[in-house]
Amino acid sequence: MELRPLILIVIAVLVVLLGLFVWRAKGSDAPHKTNYRALFVVGISWIPIGLATENNVFWILGLFFMLTGWTNRDKWDS
Repeated sequence: MELRPLILIVIAVLVVLLGLFVWRAKGSDAPHKTNYRALFVVGISWIPIGLATENNVFWILGLFFMLTGWTNRDKWDS
């Protein structure tokens, strides 16, 4: 197994965990609301880009963004 994809996946996971840590540290008094529809659209866009370029980070993050947006579709502004 090649080491490079594993390193990229570990870095992506660490970035996501750091983002979650910063988000939790801010608390619930955030000045803006999360746009879950935009997260869904970004995820849908990144999945094929990552697959076409064989970039695991893009399609994994795209899948994460898409699932986050989809599970919170009741909070989408219509």
